[in-house]
Amino acid sequence: PRARAWREINGYQVPTQLHGTAPGADPWLMDETFLPRLGLKGRGAAEWLAAAGVGLPAAPNAWRHGAPGLRVARLGAQDFLLEADDEAGGVALTRLAAQWSADSGRRGQLVPRQHALASLVVGGARSTELLARLCAVDLRPGRFGTH
Repeated sequence: PRARAWREINGYQVPTQLHGTAPGADPWLMDETFLPRLGLKGRGAAEWLAAAGVGLPAAPNAWRHGAPGLRVARLGAQDFLLEADDEAGGVALTRLAAQWSADSGRRGQLVPRQHALASLVVGGARSTELLARLCAVDLRPGRFGTH
């Protein structure tokens, strides 16, 4: 898709509104590496996040919208990546990091994730076909175990 409008987030000029794609349209790729993100890992991380009101995926190797403006990936039983979808999500991440740091309970550690990962979104009706041609790993839903 082509961008209709742009704005600055974390020092990057990013699209804020895209033209839609019609069924059968070519696949598209969007870089979301600029979005704020936070990692939480270690014993008690899941319980702490749940108590903070962040909805969590039930099993590893899954993600969900965990709160308004947040996507949550469960990388392992007690390993999470939280990514902001928008400014409200960025504010929520800042609040969670401050709460985490202020909490004296045992709950693992913050893990820097802002500079270590790329975040790409592939979309369009033929995106599965595109990934199958570019990647030797079968990325279809349900193909990975939980170990």
